[in-house]
Amino acid sequence: MPGIFAPHCRNIAASITIAALLPAWAAPALAQTAQRNAVLVDTNASQLCVDTINSYRARLQLQPLARWVDGESAAASQALADSRSGVPHGAIVAFEQTPQGRNASISQNECPGYPGTATQVVTQCTAQMWAEGPGSDYQKHGHYLNLSNPAATKVACGFATAADGTLWATQNLTPYSAPLDPTHSRQEDLDDDNSRPVAAKFCFDSINSYRSSAGLPAYQEWPEGEQCASRQAALYARSGAPDLDKDACLAGRASGQSVCASSAGTLKGTVADCLKNGWNEGPGADFQAHGDYLNMSSRQYTSAACGFARGADGSVQTVQLYK
Repeated sequence: MPGIFAPHCRNIAASITIAALLPAWAAPALAQTAQRNAVLVDTNASQLCVDTINSYRARLQLQPLARWVDGESAAASQALADSRSGVPHGAIVAFEQTPQGRNASISQNECPGYPGTATQVVTQCTAQMWAEGPGSDYQKHGHYLNLSNPAATKVACGFATAADGTLWATQNLTPYSAPLDPTHSRQEDLDDDNSRPVAAKFCFDSINSYRSSAGLPAYQEWPEGEQCASRQAALYARSGAPDLDKDACLAGRASGQSVCASSAGTLKGTVADCLKNGWNEGPGADFQAHGDYLNMSSRQYTSAACGFARGADGSVQTVQLYK
């Protein structure tokens, strides 16, 4: 019978997260002439690794990762060390104990002891990782959580051939950012009576925190606006757009709206990224370029409300309304 292989992932301390997987099917013996028990330099496989990860991230409209070329040597050395010890993530665990490691912010996925070429392993192993899907249990969903981390900006892929001819592959992503709300999964249930009010309050308080930093008075809570904002978010999530003039909660009122494209993550994490990006637009006369900041910092509006909806792919859409 074919062997069962699966990737490994894991969080180290508060700064480094790691995961490892084994392939689900047995492929032919290693189809490459690379020296065994050595680092494997395969530029094509390294680029394929980055492109494959980005193809999955695009499904959630996440920013693509840059190829972290300077980190590939370390990733390959870690793969080689782990192939020799037989312990997935053993090398990065040791790295975490060094001064440099304690200050690092890395998540690692690892494919240990895979048969096949580097390109075959990249394709199969990354597909297995993504197939874990969203969830709060890192032991079950860690690879997906690492790959879909919206905070990550770059990835280094490293390869090594073991003494038995199999291949070990690592993916080091940086920076790592844990979900802001660890009590919920990254794709939490938007109908959960506990999660939605908590995220809405977090959104409202965050807006006022930004306003306070600029010496602006706090917005008032707008409870009925939350349902309106969620209705609008649901329309955006279905690739539609609400008619704001016909929405009862806005009819006859001066109002503003900010929308964040669908994103993976907890509700609170999505809100935090959305508002940070909006505030960073800064002041300016061009509403297309500065509209989110202008809504958040308005002296005309007095109230704010936040709403959420889930897209067909499970990602989260957010809307902030101002009046």
